[in-house]
Amino acid sequence: MYGINEASTLSFISSFHPITSLPPDLMHDVLEGVMPKLASCLLHSMMSSRLCTSSQICQMINKFTYGNNDKRNRPFALKEKDISEKNIRARNTAKYGPLKRQMNLRYEAKHHLLKQIANRGNHFINLPYTISKRVQLRQCYELIDENAFRLNNVSGKIRTRRTIIFHKSIQNALIEDSPFIYGDIVEFVKWVLIDNVKYKVGDFFVAHLLGGEEIPLFVKIKFIIHIVQQWRFIVQCYDTIAFRQNLWYYEIRPSNNNNILSKDEFLTHKAEDCYYINNSYFIRVPYRLTIIE
Repeated sequence: MYGINEASTLSFISSFHPITSLPPDLMHDVLEGVMPKLASCLLHSMMSSRLCTSSQICQMINKFTYGNNDKRNRPFALKEKDISEKNIRARNTAKYGPLKRQMNLRYEAKHHLLKQIANRGNHFINLPYTISKRVQLRQCYELIDENAFRLNNVSGKIRTRRTIIFHKSIQNALIEDSPFIYGDIVEFVKWVLIDNVKYKVGDFFVAHLLGGEEIPLFVKIKFIIHIVQQWRFIVQCYDTIAFRQNLWYYEIRPSNNNNILSKDEFLTHKAEDCYYINNSYFIRVPYRLTIIE
């Protein structure tokens, strides 16, 4: 524990004790402990109540089309035999913990390097310490440059486009962007990496929070303009209709309003994907948005 910052919601649970009930790693206990069991109970309840069959669940999960930003977090493909009751192997998991904590892939990844070090240095004692020490020294060497992890102004191929080709609303937004004077031809790219944040055409970000309820205003990047060694983003605004608690998604609707923003005007620094389902647009925000004064 690193000090008390604020009251925790766990303190309101009668069976919770701050000493004996504090888990060693709350994130892993929830994501790798509670959530898998909750998902297993949910699937079992759906099949036992005959809302759908196991094959239908597998087809819906495996055939779902994920967005470009959600592809990295897509679940593994499920097979019907994997979610049947006869093949649930929770005993060893409950006894020894998740298999992820028992893997030795990270150690094996250094096995070849370890053999070279042991043979050349004639050192065969305390090999784990040798690995960790050399990895730390390599990280120190890479961190000598203060900008080692601050990739900036890395972009795709720069293309040109005449200003009059843009939609009339975008042309008006270019004229109203007073700090800059756009000529007859502008330069644009499809993606750019600024301060380790990647912006792509078609990505959604939160640009503003409306009212006391902090309703997010989503924008979609339509063009990324390069002018005077700076990057400007032409975005289309979306109206927030409602928050669907059963889906944990915001329902949004495109508007005809186009604005020009800089990277500092985005409230979030992680691109989100928008899904078009049953003639409606849905987008999720996996974290709480709060105005910082």
